[in-house]
Amino acid sequence: MTEAESGRDYPESEDASDATTDAPRTKLEIPEPPKVRRRRRSTTEEEDRESRGLAAALLDWVWRHKLETASFLVTVLMLTALAVYLSIDPGPSRSEQMVQVGPPIGQDLDVYVETRKRALEDLADERRSRLAVVTFRNALTPSQLGSLSLPEGVRLEQIIVGDSLGYPEAIDVGDDAAASVELWRQARLEVLDRQRAGLSEILAGSPSPSPAAEWYGREAGLVDGALAQVRDGTVVLGAIVSGTGSQLIALQGDPSVLLVDPAPPQATVGGIVFTLAKK
Repeated sequence: MTEAESGRDYPESEDASDATTDAPRTKLEIPEPPKVRRRRRSTTEEEDRESRGLAAALLDWVWRHKLETASFLVTVLMLTALAVYLSIDPGPSRSEQMVQVGPPIGQDLDVYVETRKRALEDLADERRSRLAVVTFRNALTPSQLGSLSLPEGVRLEQIIVGDSLGYPEAIDVGDDAAASVELWRQARLEVLDRQRAGLSEILAGSPSPSPAAEWYGREAGLVDGALAQVRDGTVVLGAIVSGTGSQLIALQGDPSVLLVDPAPPQATVGGIVFTLAKK
């Protein structure tokens, strides 16, 4: 039956979508989680006792080792002070302090001697004193060194001594040049005697013939040669002297002198690396 047929007036139905749109909307709010503050964990009495115990043990160890601790601290302070000092004033390098005087390895010695003699003659007018390395023609004994007559103005700074086994070395003159050489000679004799005794023991226990016995036999022969030279006293090979150009030229004229080799003007007594002009 239709609406007309029923004779009733029905209100028109509202659209569902309009009803939904006109209805008040409620905003859904999600609460934030509460902030949790991290609280510093308080130490327990037991932990406090452990900390105090460790501190006490450390102090006890330091007290019992106070000398070692003090030495360590002093060493650290000294090294720190040295580092600070070197950073402020490093000073001249070793290469700047040392000078080489003498023939290089492989140099023809006769050619070197003649060349350096001419260089010495060029210093005839030099009034300033300078150092020179003297090579004697033959090794001198302490008594021969004592009787050596140096030209006026020439000063003996150091004596160069050595033997056939070791490298030449410069020793201080002291109050008496001959006495200084004699002290060196006696000390060198003791060293060589110990070396020879040790080689004798090794040779006695080495089967012969063998390569080891041959090698130790050659070493013993070298030591025997050095011992003979030191016992004879012919150990003065040269000297380091100072003087003006004319004074050094006068020393070159001595028959016992092979070469007076002048050093650079900036050379110092302790800053000369020398090689002698003789094998």
